[in-house]
Amino acid sequence: LPVMLKLVYAPFVPSGNDSLLSSSRLLGFETGTEGFTAGRGMVLSFDSTVSAECRSSLRIEGVADETGVAVSGNIYSDSNENRELHLSIRGSGIISFRIRAIGGQWQNHSVVDPESSLTKSEYEPFSSADFKEMTLRLPASGTRQMEFEIRTKGNVPLKLWLDKISVE
Repeated sequence: LPVMLKLVYAPFVPSGNDSLLSSSRLLGFETGTEGFTAGRGMVLSFDSTVSAECRSSLRIEGVADETGVAVSGNIYSDSNENRELHLSIRGSGIISFRIRAIGGQWQNHSVVDPESSLTKSEYEPFSSADFKEMTLRLPASGTRQMEFEIRTKGNVPLKLWLDKISVE
């Protein structure tokens, strides 16, 4: 019985509302991009040559369009309160972070002081040859599923690596 197989070279796009990260596990990008998706003009790749502590990391590279989304993903937490997103990041670009409960208002975070929230999105220069650990306070909400984005100033080159993502 012959078997037909059609392979497609394209970014992975998760189906449904799969929870990509929970507080019970450390996301180290050991097998791929782990459900994170790239914004238009950006490329995500599994990089086994660069890592913070694990064996590999997520490389984000390119020039985003005017929407400014570099990478996005869903985060799931076991708790509704006092949650923090921990991540290790290195590379360079003009970036900002934002997080929201599904369907809620975005909470913007500074790259210079990620523990503080901003009233509006502000792109700030980031450059680090070594992995830098950051902590972002997750918004209080009635839901445990959150959306997370790293944004970049449109039409400006970006090259980052993410590793060791966890929610506590």
